[in-house]
Amino acid sequence: MQSQTFRRVLRHTVVSAIFLSSACGSDGGIAGTDGGSNSGRLHMTAKIDGTAWVASDAAFIAAVQVMPGDYSITGTQSSTTNAITMTISLANIRGPGTYPLGVGPSVPGGSVILANSSTGWSSPMTGADGSITITSLSDTEISGKFNFVVTGSAGAKTVTDGDFTASVKKLTTIGPIPDNAGSTFNATIGGSPWNAAFVSGSLRTNAFGVTLLTIAATNSVRGIGITIDGVTSPGTYTLGSSTTTRQMSITNVTNSSSNMWTSMAPGASASVVITSITATRIKGTFSATLVPAPGSSTAGNLIVANGTFDIGL
Repeated sequence: MQSQTFRRVLRHTVVSAIFLSSACGSDGGIAGTDGGSNSGRLHMTAKIDGTAWVASDAAFIAAVQVMPGDYSITGTQSSTTNAITMTISLANIRGPGTYPLGVGPSVPGGSVILANSSTGWSSPMTGADGSITITSLSDTEISGKFNFVVTGSAGAKTVTDGDFTASVKKLTTIGPIPDNAGSTFNATIGGSPWNAAFVSGSLRTNAFGVTLLTIAATNSVRGIGITIDGVTSPGTYTLGSSTTTRQMSITNVTNSSSNMWTSMAPGASASVVITSITATRIKGTFSATLVPAPGSSTAGNLIVANGTFDIGL
């Protein structure tokens, strides 16, 4: 998953570079702005492992937008040897607020790549690799603050005190974000906070006329799956050990075949409360005591608490 995200952000970086290169006029401003006069307030700064990093050319600081709610923000400290380029790729950003970094394009938030001429670092995709706070957002400008950790073959880099203001540059006519875009899923698992980096879900009626809710949520550490039949209205749905159509399971991403917990075994209990269903979204809460799956080498039960989800359909 991390390599897929790296390739996705790298594509954004290439698109941004091509766009900004073609958009700049002879006066160093960005085509479509107020003659370059806005470059005084455009900036992108941070500390990388405690050392100041500053994007060198304000004229090239832009949030390139290719889809509703998606922004690719890139800056390069080109004045230094082996200069680092920073690209923050965001998705499903509806307005000001704080969003997680270390999530994929299905989750509101984003991921990061740092790169120089010899190597690169990317978000580990734990669902909680940092955060970005969008302080203002308009059709023409976006501002915010950020901090994050990225990893690579050369080790990890910690970025703090990030601050930026960038022009919003649309590659085409872009409408509003669809209501079903972006999903969230988080819980406390085994006493520790857990946030999904990738989320998918569906609510469909099968060939037998049964409405089936399926949710899959994962990050670089764990994966969670929920299946519930007969979901037609808000209410409490008990997940028992007697049916395969109402179940919850959790696996560790590494050694998933031997590290699995389930609601489908004696001693387990789980419930999902659907709080809202519309044509475009389903929301709810959940909790569980899961037991080791039959055949798994996992020892001990796994407690799931404070679970919430908001899934675009």
